[in-house]
Amino acid sequence: MFTRFPKQLPLFLALIAGLAPIAFFWGGMFYEIKYGRPSSTSSIGFIIGPIYGLIVSGIGYLIGIVARSIWSKFTSSELSPLKVKAWSFLIVALSITIPIFLGVSTVSKYIKGTEPAILHDVGVFRYSTDTVPVSQIKPSAKIFEAYKSSDSLKWGNNETRILVSDGGYLIKDILNGKSCALPFSGLDYVTRVYGVPLRSANEAHPVLALVITGRATGRRAVLAVVSKDYELLYAERIDRFWPLDMNPLAVFSGKKSNIDMGIVGPGRDEKRIFFVSKAA
Repeated sequence: MFTRFPKQLPLFLALIAGLAPIAFFWGGMFYEIKYGRPSSTSSIGFIIGPIYGLIVSGIGYLIGIVARSIWSKFTSSELSPLKVKAWSFLIVALSITIPIFLGVSTVSKYIKGTEPAILHDVGVFRYSTDTVPVSQIKPSAKIFEAYKSSDSLKWGNNETRILVSDGGYLIKDILNGKSCALPFSGLDYVTRVYGVPLRSANEAHPVLALVITGRATGRRAVLAVVSKDYELLYAERIDRFWPLDMNPLAVFSGKKSNIDMGIVGPGRDEKRIFFVSKAA
């Protein structure tokens, strides 16, 4: 460990500057591997950390040379080797533990932002315990897939298309121009969007039910419902309990003839059945 100050100051600053980004990246990466859902490319973080560390280490070394030069102009004395050794141990320890804490905190906050949660609710969405009459199921249509051309979906007097906008996605009607933002909080990015019209209670015009799937390794999706006027009625981030290439959304007529029931995960043991009590 370092015992001579200011002679070894450039090497010392290079060391702590280089250790900090490595500790930050690796601390966050190991935490995500243990408690999160890392992406298929997340292991790049183990390479990026040392690269940043090398760059910052060089900057630290140059700062150390300048600081040593300034110190030498004011005094030629050196600090006690024992004192320098003690302080260097403490500073090196802090340059590792503090970045690890910051890296873990950053990833922990990100993980909490991907947990299942209701994102938006105006009070008309309901889950149901109805049984599913398999013969009456109508599957949804895939209206968006990443890196491929998107399709439009006609429902009532609307025709919807998913558009990629700056920093997000837009649900837009190509007939009347109405639109709203596609809710994808906690998904990182959108891989597929499935949609199906859904008749709500005592309403002549259906609403649009959507399932928005995120990255494959994230295993998250958003269930959303949009009104005919493109008002977001409901959005919930849920676990994606179905295979990514499966159509995850369908609809069937409920016990009352004027209402439709939506199904997330049709044909699977685990499923969610829902309806809209009244469109806004």
